[in-house]
Amino acid sequence: MLFLSISADDARTMMRDRLRAENDSTGTSPTIVLIPVNDRCAAAETAGGSHWSLLVYHATENEMLHCDSGSNHNAARAEELAHALFGSRVEHIAVSQQPNGYDCGAYLCAFVRVAMQWAAGSASGSARSLSAALAGAQIDAVEIRNTLERSILSHTER
Repeated sequence: MLFLSISADDARTMMRDRLRAENDSTGTSPTIVLIPVNDRCAAAETAGGSHWSLLVYHATENEMLHCDSGSNHNAARAEELAHALFGSRVEHIAVSQQPNGYDCGAYLCAFVRVAMQWAAGSASGSARSLSAALAGAQIDAVEIRNTLERSILSHTER
């Protein structure tokens, strides 16, 4: 695992350079950038974090959306990352909430899927329409866990 300790200005420069390189190699700029957020704050901590959420950067509107299934547990961490990477403020979206203390990973996967489906279908859509898609996501964590298990098992049985 690699941890970088860099200034916010350097982080923003790295992100801009990466987005520019993507544009140069494909001729298009990404509409969204997906950033998983974990509540583990310090690289020196030996134990991992306990909660995952998702930041979605809408590149064309320079807006950052945060999807947190745990009552915005990661709100402060998401705001730190958004500011460091893009200098952006964060809109915390009212998304489906997990009913337990262990399905944040499944919800993160669901939010990623919704964002990717939105990007594939409405690449020129607004951040507001993306926010609405994420807020309206109906999430079945059991189905997501089962799908992930089947996928993992299919790769290990080869």
